[in-house]
Amino acid sequence: MSQSPNDLKTISIESSEQLPNRHIIIKPIELINGNLIIECPVHSSLLTNISHESSKEFTHMSYTACTSKPDTFKQENFSLRQTKYESTRMTELFILMTIDDESEILLSNTLHRIIENIAYLCSLNESPEWGKDGWKKVVICIISDRNKIRKRTLSYLKTLGVYQDDIAKSKVNNKAVRAHIYEYTTPISINCSKDSVDKKAIIPAQILFCLQEKSKGKIDSHRWFFNAFCQILDPRICILIKVGVKPDDKSIYNLWRTFKNEQVAGSCGKLYAVKDRRWFKLLNPIVGAQIFEHEISNILNKPLESLFGYISSLPVYFSAYRYSALRDSTDSTNNTNNINILAANDYLAKNNAICFELISKRNFSWLLHYESSSQVEIDVPENLSEMIQQHICNLNDYFYVNFYTISRFYYIWRSKHSTLRKISLQIEIIYQAFHLILSWLALGIFCSIFYILGNVTNQEVPLVAFFGNSRFLPLFFIYVGIIVLQFIFAFVNKPQISSWETNSSVEIAEEINSFSNTFGKDIVEISFPCEININKAYYEAWKEIIKIDKNKSKYKIQDYSSKVFAPW
Repeated sequence: MSQSPNDLKTISIESSEQLPNRHIIIKPIELINGNLIIECPVHSSLLTNISHESSKEFTHMSYTACTSKPDTFKQENFSLRQTKYESTRMTELFILMTIDDESEILLSNTLHRIIENIAYLCSLNESPEWGKDGWKKVVICIISDRNKIRKRTLSYLKTLGVYQDDIAKSKVNNKAVRAHIYEYTTPISINCSKDSVDKKAIIPAQILFCLQEKSKGKIDSHRWFFNAFCQILDPRICILIKVGVKPDDKSIYNLWRTFKNEQVAGSCGKLYAVKDRRWFKLLNPIVGAQIFEHEISNILNKPLESLFGYISSLPVYFSAYRYSALRDSTDSTNNTNNINILAANDYLAKNNAICFELISKRNFSWLLHYESSSQVEIDVPENLSEMIQQHICNLNDYFYVNFYTISRFYYIWRSKHSTLRKISLQIEIIYQAFHLILSWLALGIFCSIFYILGNVTNQEVPLVAFFGNSRFLPLFFIYVGIIVLQFIFAFVNKPQISSWETNSSVEIAEEINSFSNTFGKDIVEISFPCEININKAYYEAWKEIIKIDKNKSKYKIQDYSSKVFAPW
């Protein structure tokens, strides 16, 4: 009688150990609740100079072949390592990093800074939440696609003990494996750079590495994080950090501290560009423009939005959410509404429209906060094609979020905010509507102003009229042609393909802008002809008066050279 896959208690897998004659050893592995979980010993070099050698948490890496979807992870009896210890650990911070094709240097910079922040949390001995064993309350989750991640990045994770080769399985009980989950508490931190590799034993760090077989981008990564892992660990705060970002020593603590206000559902920190050689990089106008953009956001935009209690979009670089605010809401009759903010809307994985959904959540009064003391260091693109590639998604998300917010402005009134707060939120949404309209029409407004300035200059200035048409009309048609070309270039998914054309268009647009300033100067001279003529006539008359022969004059000529009586 054949057994069904669900009745199997063991599965045969191929071990990586091989005999000299290259025969493969087959070992039966017992399934746990029908799932394949393997405890693999780590390299002995990871166990030197630590006091946890006897603990399986440090001596073994746990591998789970996950055959379920993210939404059914818990229902199909999958679990995580933190629930298997003697006393189930409470997770205070659950930190997410998603990797596409970033290098091991960027990953190490971010991970090393996170571990340093965990060490700072462990140094807060007087804090009731943290202290010596504070690292047990922090879990770092790294999610990537098996087809996109670099081999050197996997090698970096392997040196940390988080990843091992040749143990991943493609099928378990004839079920395709959707994700490979590696769990290990690494006692070391490795910081890589182009010139050196620094290995330190700072503080133990619980790392969960999820390697997806097939990924649809950040949507799937956020589904695994929120819908699968968060349901098991039930963290209090979820922090999202982009790979390559470098948090300061106290950034995570300062961001976590904002959630002591029970009304805060989300928070973000301050972004600043690379300080090393900052003034040297400012010579590049592309870098300078981006630094200026971040500074304006830190000084004006984010503080103003935080004052209203609604930040339109928390930055993907560094932000945090209260997990209880993201879960299903329960009405007064204790019937759970089947509206999971994270599961029902894929766009929420983009970390944008979720902000409006939180503050407008029915029967709740959640707020969003900006914490300037929580600072992270980011790097900005230094060429135009990279900057365009980075801003494509940002602009699309910005337009979608604002349109989504404006079209659902009345959702604010279903929340539990005070009347004054609801009115202030409506004012902010009206401001966003005006800003969206101006942003949408900015290109046409500049074109119209350029055309008006050129025409007025040609008609009113006699000396410029002869040359005006010859310099204005060609520039106007060139500007219109550039706009048409930019629409054509926008169909290219990779700006690097049309980098030469894009750079040329920007340079020509800069020249046209300088001509626009010239036209504006001419308009100023045209606008005040009367005053200019009066001043000239008055000055000439004064000169004639002072030329009178003083000996023939019956009157004494006073000295009007003082500031009070001096002519214009």
